[in-house]
Amino acid sequence: MTAELKASRNDATLILTFANPGQRNAVDSNVLAAAIETLSKAERDDSVHALVLTGAERDFCSGVEAGKDLSKQIAALEALQNLIEMLRSFPKPVIAAVEGVALDAGFSLALGCDLIVAGQNASFGVSRMCPKPNSPNG
Repeated sequence: MTAELKASRNDATLILTFANPGQRNAVDSNVLAAAIETLSKAERDDSVHALVLTGAERDFCSGVEAGKDLSKQIAALEALQNLIEMLRSFPKPVIAAVEGVALDAGFSLALGCDLIVAGQNASFGVSRMCPKPNSPNG
């Protein structure tokens, strides 16, 4: 299954769901771009009073899925930064509904929201991706 963003409404609340359960809802640049576009429309939509960001099935989001292509990694990180900036400046309440893991980019996305509602099984964290300075690997 490829990553996708699902949008639904519950009255005046827009619900955005990261859906990529096989990869614990990891997002890619296409999902991030779709989220940016959806937020841009929701910002101008007076019928939307709040936004909920969540993940499908058991997890919120395990990070960015960008592969080994450096240009794709850069595009995904730029889209992630743009989405987080939009979440932080969004003029309506933004709630992260977190079940399962919120790792790396998922943790950053949750922190960009106004409020985090975490289930009992929620866990938050970042992985160590860069070698230490002056180490044999770096």
